[in-house]
Amino acid sequence: MNKEIIDNALSYYGINDEWYRKQCYACMKTIKTDNHLMQKFEELLDVLYVDKTQKINRLWSIESAEELFHQPVHPFVTGVALLYGFQLHQKNMFEHHFDEVQQSIHKIRMKEVLTKDIVQRRLESIRISQMIWGTYFINVRLVEVGRLQYEYVDVHTIRIHIPADEKLDVSKVIHSIACSKDILKRYFEIEEPQYVCDSWLLSPEIHQLVSKNSNIYQFYELFDVSKGYGCIRDIFDFVYQTKECDYRDLAEKTSLQRSIKNYLLDGNYIHLGSGILKQRQIKDFV
Repeated sequence: MNKEIIDNALSYYGINDEWYRKQCYACMKTIKTDNHLMQKFEELLDVLYVDKTQKINRLWSIESAEELFHQPVHPFVTGVALLYGFQLHQKNMFEHHFDEVQQSIHKIRMKEVLTKDIVQRRLESIRISQMIWGTYFINVRLVEVGRLQYEYVDVHTIRIHIPADEKLDVSKVIHSIACSKDILKRYFEIEEPQYVCDSWLLSPEIHQLVSKNSNIYQFYELFDVSKGYGCIRDIFDFVYQTKECDYRDLAEKTSLQRSIKNYLLDGNYIHLGSGILKQRQIKDFV
């Protein structure tokens, strides 16, 4: 890792903020001057980009960079770890024959991953979860078609992800799924996959709280859903854009926020929903 690699990576992802660049330089310097930290950083890179045993899944439960490295570390280490992978990102997209549209989407999404936590959430670094999410793009596990993103799981399975930067419109969801089939075949050589989705949007409890005319309710109805684990962190993150706090302090700006807040204050729990797409419903709309 050197300044040239950082500069090229930042340019590739369209990040021009000089303060951001200097923070990356400072982080790189602290890593290179501490042999133990350098070893830990190289081990992290191996997990993110080389290892095939799914060690990366263990990182989801880690809360901070200090916990990850077992010592104080420059907060930009998660971002620098992603910037280090930009050449691999280029290589992977080339080998999968991504067209200009998918390449552009990937670069936009990586810029969001590298900056959103810092610029919008006012955090001192990007979260571990966002670092992991960035590797999904770098390792070309994702394509984006209209409203949804599609993660290659295996030759039979595609996992749906729902970007949070746009209103959930079920008509756009259905159109995206219908259009995804050709793209999944082109880039991942997978035909007639089973579509799965694990999301707070498929929460059985929230399904009961919202109107039957709502997009969340109609999205749920596209899937056969089973109840998963508790997802209160996702609720705080995606519904309230905050960290965990006293339920009484939660915002009430929308009807959804008010309904969930009251539900939680009554002592109830909210679980993630694990869904399998009802293919017949999509075919009815195509």
